[in-house]
Amino acid sequence: MIRSVLAVLAGYVVTGLGATASDLLIGVIFPGWQNRPLGQPPTLFHTVPYVLYTALFAVVGGYLAALIARRLEIRHAIAVGVLGFLLALGPVISNFPTDLTWYKIAVPPLFLAGAYLGGYLRLRQVSKDATSSEVETAGEV
Repeated sequence: MIRSVLAVLAGYVVTGLGATASDLLIGVIFPGWQNRPLGQPPTLFHTVPYVLYTALFAVVGGYLAALIARRLEIRHAIAVGVLGFLLALGPVISNFPTDLTWYKIAVPPLFLAGAYLGGYLRLRQVSKDATSSEVETAGEV
């Protein structure tokens, strides 16, 4: 039980830290990146990279949760996705008047899908490892 909770929390924290670090890095590379007039919606130039790297880090978070859990990989990854989905709703709702409509609709489900993909990738890796160890064991007989 504790391993499961820690796996989900670790997956979510890695996702959040990765997205935040990417925000900061982009701010260093492109000074003024996040400066826009108050109440103005962000441009595609601002939102597309954010959506892409958030989805990428959701995959990493789902994978990490599945790796740490070592069982029921997809369920743990989905738990990361659900947590991210629910927590992403807060900023989406609070920024509703200023954010782009497609962005508000895309981010929470994309977080969920990315985390699921991470768990799926880990499950495939575990399945391949099990298959290759069975082949090696059969060859030793």
